[in-house]
Amino acid sequence: MPIHLNIRLATQDDLTELANLNRLAFSPQQTVEQIKAHWFHNQLDQPGRRRYLAIDLQTNLAVGAYTILDLRVWFMGQTIPATGVAGICVAPHKRGQGISKQLIEHGLNIGHAEHIPLTMLYPFHHGFYRQFGWAWVGQSHQYRISSHHLPLYAQRNNIYPYNPLYRESLTTTYEEAAVSHNGWLHRQDWQWNDCLRCIPGREIYIYRGNPSHYSIEGYVIYQFLAQSNWSVPTVIVQEWVALNMDAYKGILGFFAALRDQVSTIIWNTYPDDLFPNLLMEQRQNPQLQSSPFHFGLTHPLGKIGAGFMWRLVDIFAAMNYRPISQGKAFQITFRVIAPKSSQVPYDPFTVHFSEGRMHRVETSFDSPQITLSLEHLTQLFFGFRRVAQLKWTGELQVEGNENCLSQLDRAWTTSPPFCWDFF
Repeated sequence: MPIHLNIRLATQDDLTELANLNRLAFSPQQTVEQIKAHWFHNQLDQPGRRRYLAIDLQTNLAVGAYTILDLRVWFMGQTIPATGVAGICVAPHKRGQGISKQLIEHGLNIGHAEHIPLTMLYPFHHGFYRQFGWAWVGQSHQYRISSHHLPLYAQRNNIYPYNPLYRESLTTTYEEAAVSHNGWLHRQDWQWNDCLRCIPGREIYIYRGNPSHYSIEGYVIYQFLAQSNWSVPTVIVQEWVALNMDAYKGILGFFAALRDQVSTIIWNTYPDDLFPNLLMEQRQNPQLQSSPFHFGLTHPLGKIGAGFMWRLVDIFAAMNYRPISQGKAFQITFRVIAPKSSQVPYDPFTVHFSEGRMHRVETSFDSPQITLSLEHLTQLFFGFRRVAQLKWTGELQVEGNENCLSQLDRAWTTSPPFCWDFF
């Protein structure tokens, strides 16, 4: 029997219950007071966050919680309204009884009511959220490189420590770069406050090509890792931005110059970063233990991370925001298979592609028809997969003229999303 819940906005009076639910789910070794202070800053009324509490109607006790983040995501040069789903937690004695499902559906219902185009989350299991229509679209690359394998570029001489006087310039630099990177968040002040606040072991450095001006052309945020956890001195690059190659080389040269202090640089980045091409040795730091690559005479170099998931919520709102590549006009009728958890099927709809935009038109069954799941529609829509791939794997079916497949591929071609932010 499903548990009957009242899911409501949390108030300041709920802080202790909310903190305890988060403690039990994510950090049971900490105290409630520590969670309240460090995670919530002893305050629930915070910008950009809507925290919800699930009350068991039978016992009137809090048994679950989650948070909706109000976001905007950069995609193809413009920002799309989105929500982030974070902190889904269920009381230990109530797990496995469908509470998470009700929390997720509650968040989706809010998104539909607000006509939100997109929602995103970081999953604990991709398969669990896939049943609700979320799709894996977030891939990251990580390189664990010897600092001796980084070039000592002369541009490192233009690297300086960050101080708050540079905040406006740094945030401007990020936004200037974000315009051309799908998936980066359009950060608000509350997000920058979290990003730039002082944390033990975390350092921020900036690149200024012209030291006489406050404008900067790049920056890097990195964290020293505890020596007890690693056999060699290590830093992890959490975020980097470079508006030009001089700034990029400055950042790499800066880390190369740390070689007497730091052995390993853990470089996190997006898949098409040039980083591995600029290394003097295309291999993981030989001082680190690693399993063999099992493919000929090949050195381990990097790892692929499977990160965030996106989900189309209001498909037609999303169409209004997304430009398409120019080409000959065409139209397709989509038959979208609803997620397993959904009780409401999608009606077929026809989309006309022309002049760089998509337009919903009267449904026509004379047009080529494509049948696919909401998950796969999301992956195609945001450039993570290609139509031809889904056709080859049988994850997409087409009726009518198959020329529409190459037309749709061309229209939706773009770089896959990547995001620096975690929640």
